[in-house]
Amino acid sequence: MRISALLFDFGGTLERAFWDEERALKTAEKLIQKLRGLDIHILEGQRTAAGLLESIVAAYQIDRERRERTLRESSTTVLWRDILGGTSDIPVGTTEELTAFFEEHAFIREPVAEIVPLLFALQKRGVRLGVVSNVITRTRVPDALVRYQLQHYFEVVVMSSVYGVRKPHPAIFHHAALQLNVPSRRVGYVGDRIDRDVLGSRRAGCGAAIHYLGGGDAMPRTGISIQNTATFPKEFLQPHLVTNDPAEILKYVDTRNSAQILQADEPRRRALVFDAADVLYYRSGGNNRLHKILKSAGVERTSLHEPEPEALQRVEMQANQGHIDTQEYRRLLLALWGITDEKMAHEVMRAMERHSDGVETMPGVPETLAALHARGVLLAVVSNSALPMSKKLSFFESGGYGHFWDSVVISSEVGVAKPNPEIYRIALRQLSIPSAQAAFVGHEQHELDGARLAGMLTVAFNGVDLDSDYRIDHFSELSTLPFLAG
Repeated sequence: MRISALLFDFGGTLERAFWDEERALKTAEKLIQKLRGLDIHILEGQRTAAGLLESIVAAYQIDRERRERTLRESSTTVLWRDILGGTSDIPVGTTEELTAFFEEHAFIREPVAEIVPLLFALQKRGVRLGVVSNVITRTRVPDALVRYQLQHYFEVVVMSSVYGVRKPHPAIFHHAALQLNVPSRRVGYVGDRIDRDVLGSRRAGCGAAIHYLGGGDAMPRTGISIQNTATFPKEFLQPHLVTNDPAEILKYVDTRNSAQILQADEPRRRALVFDAADVLYYRSGGNNRLHKILKSAGVERTSLHEPEPEALQRVEMQANQGHIDTQEYRRLLLALWGITDEKMAHEVMRAMERHSDGVETMPGVPETLAALHARGVLLAVVSNSALPMSKKLSFFESGGYGHFWDSVVISSEVGVAKPNPEIYRIALRQLSIPSAQAAFVGHEQHELDGARLAGMLTVAFNGVDLDSDYRIDHFSELSTLPFLAG
């Protein structure tokens, strides 16, 4: 497929950074002054520039390793608590300023000037541009783009400090693609790291993973590999292009977007949009088995009172629309059942987490999705869920089908839930496909009805007495739908 958008790493791709010991010591000295001016307690060994710098470097090492193990972004508050030995008297907002000051001034930083003509040429060709960066601060990357006069090239800037998930998790790439309204397989990514940029973009199903060697980044590394790369297919570590010349990137994009390829790419596209739970995967014993969860946590359901269905529905909708997070949703749910004892609630919530993570893939899903993807069928997920996209994608990856998705729309992240037709339209806009050329695969009547209101065809799977345009009894039957024959 063509490349409609190109995303760029920041450090080592758009910016070069070099450690400078003298600059770092001067920066540490100014930080001591700032901390004293804020009346923040400094440990005895940190009252010299060398002592504070040593603490900062050690805290960064610990924090970086923690972030790379979990792929969850840390916060500057946690970082400075580590630096200052656990102190909690740092004013709100100050840690962002301190961290950005250190990262800006302790290194020699400069833009990668060679890449600017590439950005200009891509923008002139109508290729959408964005930045996806692992960074602990919220301000340094946007400020640097302005200082380097690059901000006008990029429509979106997605930072792990804001989104919460780090590369190489595929969720941050999918999030950026959704912001650009471009299917993931029409997105390319340019970065300097195999285990972060290439791996992450390929896990997200991006159409091009470009390993750029011209940035000359010299930032300190932990020396550990992000996640266990051995758990992924070998091709996920193979870039589509390796180069130190931005002109080669432009040539590659031009070739992919040539008229000949476009002619083969465009006609009569079709899309399948899927619900997630009980369509792609299932939980043993059912998706909702609160009575078993309660029993496993030592709670007899007979000792509780049945909540009002309307109250349950309100709490579920709050969670599905992202007004409350997963933990708050579970806490409110238990409160409706009368579980208010803190210890008991904690045990039940742990059981709920185990149940939520215990997913099994529906028979035929990986093979069927692989075949549909190879045929050029656009594939999307539209799911009502309090769980974040990162968790859903982890379920998909565990079943071997995480990299096939052109769009992943999770209700709690977009603020609208099925059966509202708008959530289906969000996916259709990203797929750039008319609703009449898309079908929704679901197992409940309300979600099929919502898809129909959005103008889509409907496919019933794993449900009883559902009104739909098509019905399948086995997932593999999707490959033979007359709808896909066009």
